Amino acid sequence: MPTPQGAPKPSSAQGRVEQLLSITKDIMHTENRIRNARLLNLVIALAVIFGPLALLILTIITIATSGTIDMGRINLSALPVVAISGIICGIAVSHRSEVQQLSVTDLRLKLSLLREQRRLKAADMTLDSRYARSAYKEEILRDVEDFRKQSRYYRRVHNIFQSIIIVGSLATTTVSGIALDSSPLGFVVIATSFMVGLAAGFTGYFKYRERGFYLQQTADAITQEWTAAELAIFRYKNLPEGEQLALFVEEAERLKSEQRKREQSLDQPSGQSRDAGNAG
Repeated sequence: MPTPQGAPKPSSAQGRVEQLLSITKDIMHTENRIRNARLLNLVIALAVIFGPLALLILTIITIATSGTIDMGRINLSALPVVAISGIICGIAVSHRSEVQQLSVTDLRLKLSLLREQRRLKAADMTLDSRYARSAYKEEILRDVEDFRKQSRYYRRVHNIFQSIIIVGSLATTTVSGIALDSSPLGFVVIATSFMVGLAAGFTGYFKYRERGFYLQQTADAITQEWTAAELAIFRYKNLPEGEQLALFVEEAERLKSEQRKREQSLDQPSGQSRDAGNAG
């Protein structure tokens, strides 16, 4: 009798493991869809912006140099570039409508739900601490990699805007020094001044440098905690494996919570952020 009664347990456990693996497969598939969706959106954005921007620049230059420079050949040579930009945009939009039924925001929400579903499913299973440790390691390392990617993105945007500010400021000073009041170079001075002001405004408002710094700091801190837990050093020294995992989870969640508070603080105006910091 004990054997027949105990028989369903392995199959039940095996079924739960298969469900867990199926959820993991869905997570990987959704992550791939998010990457493809972001790439398509980037291509569409570049195509949509580049075509009209090229036409606007050519129009301004043609008007500014009217009667002095013949822009006919340049305009004719630029038309194929604008046409190709439109074709790429059309193909990208068509491809997105075929393969991307959900927006990036919807896909990220679906990914979060799948990860939470996998976490709950793993919690229902009777697993030893080593498997739980490995599962949390996968999750936390994924979070760390996301922090690093976002940090690189914000640093890259900050560097681009800073380059625009530096080059634009020098160009404005140089061109304004050699341009006359009636010179077509006056348009260049206006354009570069606008670009410098726009870049400075975006940099000051969105605080890309601070966002990248805090994300990198959080990623480094979580990585340091994980290394200490793996090597059983510092606060994890001479602790049982279960207590090490519990302490690491607590510290990792604390660091992630602090990162969310920093992001919320950066999203507030400077005055409110300072008042919130003083109140804390």
